[in-house]
Amino acid sequence: AYTNPLDTMSLTVPNVMRAIIQANIKHPIVVLAQAIHETGWFSSVVCHRDNNLFGLTNPKTKQYYRFSHWTESVLAYRDKVQYKYKGGNYLEFLDAMGYAEDPLYVQKVKRIISHYLIKSPLPEDSTQNPTKNAWFCHVTIRIIGRKLLY
Repeated sequence: AYTNPLDTMSLTVPNVMRAIIQANIKHPIVVLAQAIHETGWFSSVVCHRDNNLFGLTNPKTKQYYRFSHWTESVLAYRDKVQYKYKGGNYLEFLDAMGYAEDPLYVQKVKRIISHYLIKSPLPEDSTQNPTKNAWFCHVTIRIIGRKLLY
């Protein structure tokens, strides 16, 4: 039987970033910040009970999607949210699509990015191909220094 190698990854910030990149999700640093915000640094009930890193809900039932592994929620984010993105400022896209009910959601995601993930503005191309940019290592080091190696 085939086993997806992502399914054996433990829930850490570096592993979430790796899964986001492997899923070819655009603007991975923003998406990582969303996962951190949505789960309270991977501590929420929805994160642990449902393996849902993004608070994704079924529009018909209004219930949280349940996944057998957290990596499935990364793929669901790509397939249920990001496929709608057609370019431009990603945070504005999230705001315009009504991703979250909280009117301060975008500001909170920006705060996570600036306080915990990076200190300098992202070069435009780094959001598209992070594995070729030095900031990826910087993000991992800052996060490990923060608290998150479960």
